[in-house]
Amino acid sequence: MLVLNNGQTLSVTHHLPENGPFSCAIMAWDHQLLGEAGLHATGFSPPLIAVDTLQVIPHIPSAFKQSFTDTHSAILWHHGLPAPITRHRMLEQLLWLSQLGVRYSLQHSESVTKRVRELLVDNLHKSFTAAEVAEHLMMNEVMLRRRLAAEDCVLRNLMIDVRMTQALRLLQCTDLAISNIAHQVGYESGSRFAERFRKRFGFAPTAIRGHMRPLSAQTMTYNN
Repeated sequence: MLVLNNGQTLSVTHHLPENGPFSCAIMAWDHQLLGEAGLHATGFSPPLIAVDTLQVIPHIPSAFKQSFTDTHSAILWHHGLPAPITRHRMLEQLLWLSQLGVRYSLQHSESVTKRVRELLVDNLHKSFTAAEVAEHLMMNEVMLRRRLAAEDCVLRNLMIDVRMTQALRLLQCTDLAISNIAHQVGYESGSRFAERFRKRFGFAPTAIRGHMRPLSAQTMTYNN
């Protein structure tokens, strides 16, 4: 299990074996839930480690793994859990993390990379120039590039990452046509989008479709 805090990013490359599947489950919490869990305070045992950098949990207790799986599945497949129960299950995951010595920091990251990423996420269809990004952040272009370089970030690469990450989410979670998704993330050319997507993730956009889709109501009733 990998644990990241607000504003952190992570790229993972997984090389599939010929005879084995791979799956990834992601869960996120808002600041109100973090506050309710009390994970910003001391008093848990063992000593807590704030998630300021990537934390790796190599060994997950079986009860935690089952709880996480059940909670993630219930949210992903919309099993109709009442909101208070869903919230309670989300809090349970945070308490499990605290038992493993991990807590989230409630401090907001003010990195330039995060500010640029937020700007790009809100304007996926727009192709920003460096000067335009700098203007939005109220700094000059030279300062923008220097600040990003200090954070080991290149503006062009960040733009591509934001677009491709959103495209991957839309491919996995919606039934939108690939051409529509390409347009939403700023590509007029479907072939150009497919080329960029393949270069970023190592496979074509068409390889995503058919995975992680909700079952039909009839099938879900049968399985339950």
